[in-house]
Amino acid sequence: MPYRIGALGPRDAVLPFKIFGFDVRFVTTKEEVLTVLDEMVAKEYGVIYLTEALAAEIPEKLQGLQEKLLPAITLLPDFNGTTGLAQALLQDNVQKAVGQNILQKKE
Repeated sequence: MPYRIGALGPRDAVLPFKIFGFDVRFVTTKEEVLTVLDEMVAKEYGVIYLTEALAAEIPEKLQGLQEKLLPAITLLPDFNGTTGLAQALLQDNVQKAVGQNILQKKE
């Protein structure tokens, strides 16, 4: 069974994903994000793209989803640039998998 792919965020940040056939949802508040995420999880989406700014508003929910195999949550910068949250989460996941942070820059 092929999995669906969703993209959540402000209109200008996620609208381009519609070209690729993703299920695009325009959300701007914490409540909207939580509602749509719960809906997508219930419908067994395989991948959900979410802007870093909105992900920063729901750290507990994000942590809970990252402990599951599906959906894979991928964070995106918006037009204001990156907040560094996506990189921090990636480093945490690599450290858990490898036992040390191999992505950390050496000074």
